Amino acid sequence: MGMKRVRILIVGLCIMAVLPLVISGCSTIESRKEERAQAFNLLTKDQQRIVMQGRITEGLNKDGVYIALGKPLRVRRESMNGVQTESWVYGRMETYSSPGVVIGSAYGYGRYGYGPYFYPGYYDTTVSVMKDTFVVYFNQAGKVKGWKEL
Repeated sequence: MGMKRVRILIVGLCIMAVLPLVISGCSTIESRKEERAQAFNLLTKDQQRIVMQGRITEGLNKDGVYIALGKPLRVRRESMNGVQTESWVYGRMETYSSPGVVIGSAYGYGRYGYGPYFYPGYYDTTVSVMKDTFVVYFNQAGKVKGWKEL
């Protein structure tokens, strides 16, 4: 496969990976509050204030966490000693760039006369990955029991 086709493939894969995140990442606390207005109105005044600041507190329900932080990247459900637990994992996109070298080849007059010869080609490689940054833990009742930064 030629280098141009590889670059097009890499760019296409990156766009397919990032597009859903960009589309879903357009929500704001205010838009999520309007989306789940009934659930927001059921929160206590203190919880409403905290949620509108984009923060969470112990005892907050899943709707409150969604309004404050948005949709998680992943939801993990586990069973420990017969107890069902759920955690929401949040993250951010990180992009890394590194130089690369490709060895090209041709047939013709090169350094040592007629025949095959090789030459270096240079390109930059850019890789984007999702990095987990924050996890929220819920108890069996669906209330926040804790969280931590990763």
